[in-house]
Amino acid sequence: MSQSDVLRTKMASWIQNKQNVLFIGKHGIGKTSLVKQAFDDAKLNWLYFSASTMDPWCDFIGVPKETTESYKGKDISYLKLVRPKAFATGEVEALFFDELNRSHKKVRNAVMELIQFKSINGEKFPNLKVVWAAINPFEEEVYDVERLDPSHLDRFQVHYKLPYKPDLDYFSSKYGDKFAKSAIEWWNELNEEEKEKISPRRLDYALDTFNFKGDLRDVLPVTSNVSKLIGALTHGPLIAIIEELMKTKNKVEAKSFISNENNYASAIKYIIESDTMMKFFLPLLSREKIASVISEDDSVINFVLKNIKEEEVFMDLCNDIIKANQNQALVKKIRKSLTENTNLNDALVNFRKEGRNTVVTYALKSNSSFYIDILKFDESLKPSRLPEDIWADFLEFAKTIPEYINVNDAKSCLTTMNAFCLLVLTSDFNKNNANTIPGIVNNCLKNISEKDRNAYQDISKNNFFVIKNVLEKCKIAGSTNKIKLDW
Repeated sequence: MSQSDVLRTKMASWIQNKQNVLFIGKHGIGKTSLVKQAFDDAKLNWLYFSASTMDPWCDFIGVPKETTESYKGKDISYLKLVRPKAFATGEVEALFFDELNRSHKKVRNAVMELIQFKSINGEKFPNLKVVWAAINPFEEEVYDVERLDPSHLDRFQVHYKLPYKPDLDYFSSKYGDKFAKSAIEWWNELNEEEKEKISPRRLDYALDTFNFKGDLRDVLPVTSNVSKLIGALTHGPLIAIIEELMKTKNKVEAKSFISNENNYASAIKYIIESDTMMKFFLPLLSREKIASVISEDDSVINFVLKNIKEEEVFMDLCNDIIKANQNQALVKKIRKSLTENTNLNDALVNFRKEGRNTVVTYALKSNSSFYIDILKFDESLKPSRLPEDIWADFLEFAKTIPEYINVNDAKSCLTTMNAFCLLVLTSDFNKNNANTIPGIVNNCLKNISEKDRNAYQDISKNNFFVIKNVLEKCKIAGSTNKIKLDW
């Protein structure tokens, strides 16, 4: 049951049980329309009053008129109140006072008796069942209204606060589902300041204007992204569009659609609500956008980690996050998943596959026994291991590195060092003996430079990625200047 249906059921109950109701709500939300519809549905004989402009004497108390009649043998004249016909006949069953807290004090005082006793000046209205009223919030300074005193408020059995938002049932009945959903979807995405400028009533004006092909910019503030509303009204509600794209599995069209910033901003909240939608749309997003959503919503990173073996972009993204190490909470979450999910660990371990092959290639060409130490340390570099354990292995490995090292050993040592710097968190890097690393790097580069100038040029210029992670971590630790790249 929709909220509108719930309210209609409540209003029918209030009428049936003869309860007086005070509706409280901001401007332009349809308070008056709701009350009128409820009275019509109950087939009541009702009267509407705009309390801010009414005169209590003329409108329901009555105006004085000179009357002459015989009294104890004499004709006497006196004033008698003559009421409007609707009250004089006593047929009225319901009264509604709109904007009651904008009315004169005399009006509010007269209404108090009507509410509690269904009478004026002691004269009852035999068929009057309910007295309802609507007010704007008197706590908010933006409204030029009077505060109702406690005794007045207490006359109403029910105080009902209406939400400040467009009513889907109302807009759908007037404009159809497509227009209604598109307009309300647009309104819901506005910031609070813009929503204050565009009441549901003003949104109603906008749809009327759109229907007769008028310019919505004459109705809505220019700051409210009017072009986006025009697009929504032209093409239909966004949720329907993305559901159709997913249904047709047209990835080219879907990627083009989601690449539009307006479309992305509106669609992403629907996409991340469903695993089915995430499976189709997330791989179509740029890595930057996926990373942004991941950092804001745990359900997305959980989905990414669950499906990492199926989508290459997810694999690459997790590698990028680990390498960048900008969001340590996210890095730890990924690492935690590695230790808990064997399949995921196996998949992510492959991010070092190329580097691992390089180490093995260099080591097999070596004629020294040092390559055994390199391979041993390389084997210990697994993403599932704790950083402190990896650091312990590194410090042991560092002791075995000779001062004079052949070119292949130096290359494989640099590759392994690069993998080590990729895996260790920045915080741990700073806490531990990071000064050891520049010395090892310099030693390897010096030996390569002295023994094979072409190999050195290849590493320092063409294959810079061999020490990329080393330099990034050293920069963060403030020790980049200790690495010499011009041997």
